[in-house]
Amino acid sequence: MAFTISSGAALKFKFTKTGGAKMTVRIAVFKDPLTPQQQRVHVLFMGNAAQKTESQTLPALAPGNYQVVAVNVIEEAVSGTYDYTASLNTHVFAQRSGDVNTTAGLDVEPVIHRENLTVT
Repeated sequence: MAFTISSGAALKFKFTKTGGAKMTVRIAVFKDPLTPQQQRVHVLFMGNAAQKTESQTLPALAPGNYQVVAVNVIEEAVSGTYDYTASLNTHVFAQRSGDVNTTAGLDVEPVIHRENLTVT
């Protein structure tokens, strides 16, 4: 579901994870998504830290239409269970839980989340 933030608001990303799976999330912000003028304006990586919650703050965006795209790669580690939430300025744009450990081999599961954002 699309959401709106103010052009003066810094981008406060937060990623919270639990479970025994290893997670790395790549978050990109695109201006004018799905148009010939589309351009990536921010990219950040989260999930590799030992902490259960990570936060990063990026500069505010100019008014316009944007899309937040999060690609989370979940790998079996201590166990395959996982639960995560990613938010931007308290709006949750990515959330999922499950178990990547479904076979005898090493399991990896990529998950993609997209959310439209309007900056006013």
